[in-house]
Amino acid sequence: MSEEIRTVLSKIERETLQIIRGMAPNSGSSVFVITPSIARDILTRVWPGQRKLRQQRVTELTRMIRGGQFEMTHQGLLFDTEGYLHDGQHRLAACVMSGVNIRVQCSVTNNPKVYQVLDQGAKRTVADMYGASKEVSAICSFIVAMLHHMNLRLAPVEYEWIWGSEIHHLAEELLAYAPKKQRGLSSGMIRACVVMTALIEGDSKYAFDFYKNINELQIEDLPPIGRALIRKYTAGGLITTQSYDRRRTTVSTFMHVLNFKNADYTRASPYSNKIQGIFTNTRVEMVNYVLRAGLVDEYWSGFSKTIKPEPKLDLKAAANG
Repeated sequence: MSEEIRTVLSKIERETLQIIRGMAPNSGSSVFVITPSIARDILTRVWPGQRKLRQQRVTELTRMIRGGQFEMTHQGLLFDTEGYLHDGQHRLAACVMSGVNIRVQCSVTNNPKVYQVLDQGAKRTVADMYGASKEVSAICSFIVAMLHHMNLRLAPVEYEWIWGSEIHHLAEELLAYAPKKQRGLSSGMIRACVVMTALIEGDSKYAFDFYKNINELQIEDLPPIGRALIRKYTAGGLITTQSYDRRRTTVSTFMHVLNFKNADYTRASPYSNKIQGIFTNTRVEMVNYVLRAGLVDEYWSGFSKTIKPEPKLDLKAAANG
């Protein structure tokens, strides 16, 4: 630890660092309060083999810390006997970015191969955390992402408000009514369009029937626009890959065909100059719905016109204060 950095640490912070770095290997772990200054100092000694810092993960943790949702778990900070950090750099970076103290478990190991087996377990999904099926979770998660400007990598706390809501119930009803899986037609994104149409139009019957018929390829039961969609699908022209533009186009296409006012159209895809308008209008309608329903308030971060990303953390700059 350089003298330059030492001068910005309080006596308590210096003592905390000394205790952490003096912990004997295999002596268990201890809980410490990590201040942004301590975190900044520890980040000067990250083991060289660590993975690259993922800014999105730092942003998620920063939001959680500032919102009071960060909880101490068995996963904390792991050091080797030389004092290098092997696990916890994202938590520390978020502590620096948030400017808020965190409580974490600190451990020391003398096993040089420990990094090879860190974080190898299956990451908990939103479905795991909230007890929903994967299919229901996919629908609800996409709608939250849609409100959040198509941010598909949100902290779990951002999804909490949707469980038990009418959105959640409609997702379950849709899956019970039309459970068949059809490759390319039963993704969470497309099912989310059905649920959003039901909410925006205030009537689920038309949207649910339409979806069931296209998913089961019941062409004779579809209106002209539905038949056009099936023709496009069978010809391989319905692409639902995961780029932002493709998602926007897919959402716009399905919101277009699911609108009962367009039932007699013989063209499934909206014109290219209409795609952004349909997409934007869908998000605005859903924002209005969740506000009217009292699911969130106007201060929810997803409603900002543009989500300002947290400034990227430069570890060298952070280390120098």
